[in-house]
Amino acid sequence: MRQCCTLWLLLLIHLSWAQDGPYDLATQYLSYNEYDSALFWADSARLHAEDQNDRLLLAKSLHLIGVSYERQLQFANSLDYYLRSSQEYTKLDHPIENASVNLDIADLYTEWEIPIKALEYYEKAYQTYVKEDLLDKRVSTLEKIGRTRERITDYEGAIKAYKEILTILDGQDKKAESLKTLHRISDLLIKHNQHAQALAFDLAILSIQEVIGDKHDIATTLNNIGYIYNYLNEKELALRYFLDSHEVLKEINASDEFYVGDMIILVNVGLIYQSTKDYQSALNYFFEALKTRDARDNPVEMARIYNYISFTYHLMSNLEKSKLFAETAIDMAKIYDAKEILIDSYKGLSDIHALQGNHKSALAYFKKHVEIKDSLASKALEMRRAELQRQQEVDKKEQEIKLLIVEQEIKDLALRELTLESNQRERDIEILKRDQEIQRIRLKNQQAEKEKAE
Repeated sequence: MRQCCTLWLLLLIHLSWAQDGPYDLATQYLSYNEYDSALFWADSARLHAEDQNDRLLLAKSLHLIGVSYERQLQFANSLDYYLRSSQEYTKLDHPIENASVNLDIADLYTEWEIPIKALEYYEKAYQTYVKEDLLDKRVSTLEKIGRTRERITDYEGAIKAYKEILTILDGQDKKAESLKTLHRISDLLIKHNQHAQALAFDLAILSIQEVIGDKHDIATTLNNIGYIYNYLNEKELALRYFLDSHEVLKEINASDEFYVGDMIILVNVGLIYQSTKDYQSALNYFFEALKTRDARDNPVEMARIYNYISFTYHLMSNLEKSKLFAETAIDMAKIYDAKEILIDSYKGLSDIHALQGNHKSALAYFKKHVEIKDSLASKALEMRRAELQRQQEVDKKEQEIKLLIVEQEIKDLALRELTLESNQRERDIEILKRDQEIQRIRLKNQQAEKEKAE
């Protein structure tokens, strides 16, 4: 059945030849992912364009061939035709179409994992869109520029690109559309420990979300702001935003009689109370966190909360309860081999036994703590070495690809120079032929006038 439909589709496409021509047929085949057929008709369009000296059709056909090759993952061929298309559009002075080709070249380099070259062509396209005052194109291209600058760890450049997007969107009063960019800037700033700067962007996000009225998003942003204030050691403000987030979520889930809150937010509130020495309030929120669906479905997180409870009882000098919850955390963590939980549990038990005068037990638990800690450190080192080796392999591959590209560009340049020389010779020959024909006609006319005079 599928083969029959395909044959029928091909018949319809061929019947449209008389109306659409090879270029449109190539476009149709490309849309149906029939890349070999797309290449055939695009090349037919190219030959037709060269025969008719239709430079615009030639540029479009070369571009389409490049796209078809890229879809087939033949990147070198794709780049060759993209560059030839760009050259034609440059001669025609069609900057917008040329910018589209530059974007495709940049995307190709991105797939090739050569972000420096990708950035070069994204910037070319962007400058065109600035000159042509195409705001939507500027925004979409700036997004690509920002992501590419992130890849090369130029985070300041990435943030600058994203801020430029915000300027454009603010000028169009597109507040909702700016949320994604605001989030991206905030995430980058937090990633690089610039929490104070990130706070302004999260507050801007919150103000837009409050206008839109999406309570789930509001709750998430309130929690994020609480996290930032907590990092900045503004405990009272952090607590306020965490509790505001908690209340919004309770309002959303008012119809669920078993809902007690979000586990992470409840833990965050508990940790704030713990840091301000309001230990009973801290315990209340930790115990509430244990009742959440997230905790019940995730025993490792439940074990982590038991450690928080154990440490809080320790701070309250209730060592027996502290020991009980630390041992419970260990029992759960062992089942799931949660070493990061066991590190804290064994250290907590070591401190408790030391305070109780059980130095032998304290030493035994401390040895377990150190053993697991060293094991994790060793594993992290191995992972780091593996990552460095992988990065070296990627860098080597990138250098090899760059060399291939340089060689290709040199060949392209040599070919273009030869083509120009050949074209110049053809023009010179044509001029010479015309001069000879003019001379021949003049001699013929002079001979005729002479014969007439005689």
